[in-house]
Amino acid sequence: WDIHDVIASHFEACKSLRSCRVQNGKVRGSFFEAMSKLDVRFLDVSFSGVNDIHLASCALPHLISLSLDGCEVTDKSAEVITRMQTLLHLSLADTHLTPAGLVKLSKSPFCRTLESLNVFYTPAVDQDPSALSRFIGLRELNADGRQGGDRLLPYLKGMVRLQKLDIFGVRTIDSSLASLHTMRGLQWIEVCGGYLSDKGVDIMANQFPNLKHLNISQNGRITSAGLAPLCVLRLESLHVNQTKVDFHAVPLLSKMLQLRFFTAKGTNLRWNQCELMRNKLKRLEVLAVDA
Repeated sequence: WDIHDVIASHFEACKSLRSCRVQNGKVRGSFFEAMSKLDVRFLDVSFSGVNDIHLASCALPHLISLSLDGCEVTDKSAEVITRMQTLLHLSLADTHLTPAGLVKLSKSPFCRTLESLNVFYTPAVDQDPSALSRFIGLRELNADGRQGGDRLLPYLKGMVRLQKLDIFGVRTIDSSLASLHTMRGLQWIEVCGGYLSDKGVDIMANQFPNLKHLNISQNGRITSAGLAPLCVLRLESLHVNQTKVDFHAVPLLSKMLQLRFFTAKGTNLRWNQCELMRNKLKRLEVLAVDA
């Protein structure tokens, strides 16, 4: 079926549509023309084959949230997106957005009011993420990259409202974390696959007093002793997969009374060594370690 035909024949019924999700579908050329006749606020067309030509016909002046993950969109679409002045949430993960496109977005009317931005696996992050420094109103940012490394971190220091940060694979080193000291309200961070040591964990424990979710997996220099500074936090989830954590971490982990989710796959910590944790942590819902 063609959504344009559906809307045309059921226009009155569709007038109240505010949210539309066509993930993993196949969007036709008439899709955005049809959407433009409605007052849609939330639109998710991830992995649906959307390209620049499709988006060029988009006229959604009241759109609040747009997700184009995995779509064939380039910097040309960034120009279209800048006209969406009410946008609060934008996801462009795994698209062809380059540094030039990110600059266009950074000059948009919504740049300083945007609350969440996802530029995961884009050339913009890998090549030159400096334009991220203009998005100072962000509460959530996913800037994971394949090649760029942790050079993007200094560009994030103005994001004082940030609560959630995903830099999973940017290969962060301890000293780079110092540039994030302004993010006192950070509650959720994933910083994996890098070169963090126990010193980096200590830096995060001191810089992010409100942290509730921490993923430091795949940092092979983190040991059990490195978890000690985390005991002063009220962590609800902690992930230390593929680190050097072992049974010496159990007494420390047993002090994290708010902990609900803990994973340590690929470490030397074993299930039969976690009895103290299971007894002490009454809120624990998930305990994932090797047998």
